Amino acid sequence: LVDASDSRQLLDLHLEAEECVRFCFPYNHPAVAVHYRSIATFFLRCGQPHRAQLYSRKACEIFRHALGTEHPMTVECETLLKNTQREVEEAKKLIFGNTP
Repeated sequence: LVDASDSRQLLDLHLEAEECVRFCFPYNHPAVAVHYRSIATFFLRCGQPHRAQLYSRKACEIFRHALGTEHPMTVECETLLKNTQREVEEAKKLIFGNTP
C-alpha cells in the first residue's frame, strides 16, 4: 500500500499508469480527465506548478467537452487550473522578480 501523504510516490504511480489509461479509454473520456487531474494535483503538491498546469489544462479541456462547463467535476478542475496558474505566477516572481 502507498501512504496517502506520499505525493511523490503517488505521482510516480500515476505517471506510470498514464499510458495504460490513454490506451484503455478514448482521448476525451472523463476517466482520462480524472487521471490528468490527479497527476496535476500531485505535481502541485510536489512543487512543480508548471507541470501541474499542463495536466490540469488537459483535464479541464476534456471535462468541458465531455461533461459541459457547469458540471461539478469541470468546475472543480477549473479551480485547480486557476490554482496552478497562480502558483506558476508566484514561481515566476520568485525567479525573475517583480518585472513589469
